[in-house]
Amino acid sequence: MAYLDHYLDKRNERLQRKHKAPARVIRGDRRERVVGEVMDVLKDWRLSHFENEAPCRYGLRAALCLDGHSWPTADVEADLVVQEALSLIGAERPSWAEGQWAYTVPRENCAWCSIAIDADGQANGDRFCSVMCATSSFESRVYKEGALVDGLMRRARGMIRREKAPTLCCTYCDRKFKKERAIFDSYRSSVRFCSNACADASRRTLVEIECNWCNERFRPDGKRRKYCSADCSRQGIIRDMRAALPERHCCRCKAVFRPKNGLAMYCSRACARVIYSANYYQKKKAAQPSNVIYLTAEIFDGWFKRAA
Repeated sequence: MAYLDHYLDKRNERLQRKHKAPARVIRGDRRERVVGEVMDVLKDWRLSHFENEAPCRYGLRAALCLDGHSWPTADVEADLVVQEALSLIGAERPSWAEGQWAYTVPRENCAWCSIAIDADGQANGDRFCSVMCATSSFESRVYKEGALVDGLMRRARGMIRREKAPTLCCTYCDRKFKKERAIFDSYRSSVRFCSNACADASRRTLVEIECNWCNERFRPDGKRRKYCSADCSRQGIIRDMRAALPERHCCRCKAVFRPKNGLAMYCSRACARVIYSANYYQKKKAAQPSNVIYLTAEIFDGWFKRAA
């Protein structure tokens, strides 16, 4: 009992002792300069004054740790500097209620269906337009929290039961694995694969073939697939379309060629450029005004009148 009394006395003295303020690591002009730089970073915000708070604190803490300070001291000093900068720029931290999703809903609208609340409900401080909306909101919140807890519990239970299951060997990749269902003798014979990928791969009966374009071997997904990728398929289709078109004569040099598409009229770009250039200059020349004057009877009559 004497030992217990001594322990309680020391404990009470320790609790009654005033906590000393942490010593400042950054002082004087250096502190003013650091606070000013942090203020410049915090002012560059888009959605909230506090969106750059964590990066500033982490950066200051890392710099102080590299200077030789301990992690707790660096963390406290970084927090003090950031909080001082936030207070200087006039940032006010929202309360817990202001951080909830329902806070964005106006007070005159229902927090569940967003319909306007009548005057009596607003006078009473109601947040829902009816008992049905209030019940739905409550049950939805309880359901979501319960579903989250149930999901975590199911995962924890599955991990515990999986550790108790016997070790099996995958029939496809020969990898050792454990499954929760394997603890039951009736399901143990049906557990043959370690994953869905191995199960899907074991069902494939098609052998590897060569790509019809790049000649690389691959395992097709279906019997009608001939190419290993979309690029090879596109190139192969273009090649087959060109091979199906009949040969024709070039409109300029009269050479025989196989067109790339059904509208090709020239064997090369050079031939097409020559024809296009000739047509262009011909149209341009035809569009220019002519200086030739044709003699008519009216022109002759005009000349005779001037001579008389």
